[in-house]
Amino acid sequence: MNDRYAKALERALFNWYYTGDNAPSEPVFNALSEGSKNGMQLLVPIEIPEALLQQLMNAESLQEGTTFSINEELPIRFGHIPVDEDGHYLIPVFTSEEQLKMGEESPAMNQPINILMESLDQWPDCIGLVVNPYSNKILIDHNIREKIITFSPKSHVAFVKGSVLDLNVSAVVNSANKTLLGGKAVDEILLAEDENIHEAFLCGGGLNGAVHEAAGRALFDECRSLGGCNVGDAKMTGAYGLSNAEYIIHAVGPIYMGDETEEESRRLLASCYNKALDLASEKGCDSVAFPCISAGAQGYPIGKSALTALITVVEWFEAHPDVVMNVYLCSFTENEYKNYLRLIKN
Repeated sequence: MNDRYAKALERALFNWYYTGDNAPSEPVFNALSEGSKNGMQLLVPIEIPEALLQQLMNAESLQEGTTFSINEELPIRFGHIPVDEDGHYLIPVFTSEEQLKMGEESPAMNQPINILMESLDQWPDCIGLVVNPYSNKILIDHNIREKIITFSPKSHVAFVKGSVLDLNVSAVVNSANKTLLGGKAVDEILLAEDENIHEAFLCGGGLNGAVHEAAGRALFDECRSLGGCNVGDAKMTGAYGLSNAEYIIHAVGPIYMGDETEEESRRLLASCYNKALDLASEKGCDSVAFPCISAGAQGYPIGKSALTALITVVEWFEAHPDVVMNVYLCSFTENEYKNYLRLIKN
């Protein structure tokens, strides 16, 4: 099963749990609402009737692609998780085969989430659906169902203490340099190809180095083919070995030079966020994780960079009301995180 809305829900649940206490639930309800309106398919474990199992065992020369008919109507029963001695139960549903395989091996079938939610009224002893019961779960009972039905999805921004590499999103944003190269092995690669080593300048450390190390040589090769990137601009690549995203957006932030270039620095920094969100929207990304661009080696004051990031993202949301995207502004240090939180309290 490869349902984009189910994947978006799985991501939102992961990030919700990762963020911890007081994490905003809007990203999760965005995913649930969008999924229910667009026929999101979930996997439901089923109990195969004994009569059907018997016919399968008796079928001669049963091979892949073989068809045969059964002699009677055999109802298929969804899997149940008992809740109490009075017969109340939950129905487990899963966003992916990986989530399903975390539990006991079981046959399963695809079902649209809106049909499952509607069916709760037909099962008086069913308390609700439990999504991904073996990991980052959520219970959809009658009350949550009504909230999903009436929820109006819209883009949301959340503040996260951690690296962009810790979240599960459609796209992570890398705070890149103009060469777009990076990783500890870059010098060795360039030297082996008899290239001028200046290409590797500022490529090895920080988030840029970590992204390239995780993604591998294939990312280096694609970035090498892009011909670099201007300050204030961004370019998108595949994620390759990066397991927590489908895309990497490489944004080149400005180096902060002081008050005399304040306005130009702010314009270039805002441009990084706008270009990254534009690229994510073009690819239909449901979620993006940003670092605090330019706040590290480029020397941009954290308070100013955080303010520019938040204002730019919110203004982009307002300019794109038809897009529903969960944006996570990540803080690698406690100081960055405190500056983001200060913006909310003011």
